[in-house]
Amino acid sequence: MKIRQESIKEYESRIRRVLNYINDNLDKDLSLEILSREAYFSPYHFHRLFSALTGETPLEMVKRLKLEKAANLLVTDRSLSITDAALRCGFSSSASFARSFKEHFGCNATEWRESGFIEHAKALNEESKNCKEHSRNWKEFRIEEVYFSSVDNNSPETNLRRITMNVEIKTKPALHLAYVSHHEGYNSKIGQAFDKLCRWAAPRGLLKPDTVFLGISLDNPDITPADKCRYNACISVPENIKEEKGIGVMDMPELTCATYTYEGLQDGIDKAYKEVYSKWLPQSGYQPGDFPSFEIYLNDPKSDPERKFKLEVCLPVKPL
Repeated sequence: MKIRQESIKEYESRIRRVLNYINDNLDKDLSLEILSREAYFSPYHFHRLFSALTGETPLEMVKRLKLEKAANLLVTDRSLSITDAALRCGFSSSASFARSFKEHFGCNATEWRESGFIEHAKALNEESKNCKEHSRNWKEFRIEEVYFSSVDNNSPETNLRRITMNVEIKTKPALHLAYVSHHEGYNSKIGQAFDKLCRWAAPRGLLKPDTVFLGISLDNPDITPADKCRYNACISVPENIKEEKGIGVMDMPELTCATYTYEGLQDGIDKAYKEVYSKWLPQSGYQPGDFPSFEIYLNDPKSDPERKFKLEVCLPVKPL
C-alpha cells in the first residue's frame, strides 16, 4: 500500500508539473517533446499517460487552454485587439486563431465579445446543473480520481484488486526477430503482414512450436494519423537469419515488462493498453521503459470462430 501511494504521488507530481508548465507558458512553444521533458517521460509514453490520466491529449489541452485564455482576454480587456489577444496566447496567426476559436466556441471572436460569452456562460451553467461529471483542470487534477473511477461503480479496493490481478511483471527474453513492416495503421491489414512473413518463413523451416509471434506498435494512434501508424509484424528466428528483400531483422533486448492478458476482438486492444497506462501504471512503482510497447500473440485469431485474439500486451517498464 505504501509503495502504491508513493507511486501515485510521483505520477501526480510529474503530471501536475506539466499542467502547471502549460498554464504558465501558453504564449510559448508547447510541443510534445518539451512537455514530455517536463514529465521525465519519453514523448511516446508521455502522450499515452497524459491522455489516459487527464482525458485529453497534450495538444488538445494546450489548444483548449490557449483558446480559453484568449476568450477571457477578449472580455476582460476590450482595449486589446483580437489579433493581439491571439498572439498573446501563442497563436501564430490571426487566421489560425479565428478558425480554432469558431470551431471551439461556435462563434467568431467579435460575436463572442459582443454577447457570445454570455450565451456560452448560460450553456455551461445549465450543463453543470444537468451533469454530475467532475471536471479535472490543472488546479484540481488528482490521479486517484482517474485511477479509482469505475463505470460499474465498484469500490476502489475492488477495482484495485481486479487490475492488480490482471497485470504481471515478467522478464521477456532477448529475441532475434524477422519482421514485415506495415505502415497503414493498426487494423485488420496487419494480418496481411503476418501472412507475408509466414510465406517467407515456412519454406525455410522457421515456423516451429516455440516460434514467438510478436507485434511492435511504433506509433501512438492519438498522435499519428490512424492510416499512417507503423507496425512491425515479427517472429522469433535464429541468430544467423539475415535481412532479405522485404524482410527485416532486428534484435529485441531482454526486457522487464508489465504484461496484461487480453482476450477479445481487435478493436479492444487499444482499450487494454489504456487500462495498463491509466489504471495500473500510476500505482505500480514503475514507469515506462525505453522500448516500444508490443503484443505477443497466444493464438491465431483466424482459427477462432469469433475471430477473437488472445495476446499479452507488453509495456516495457523500469523502476520509478
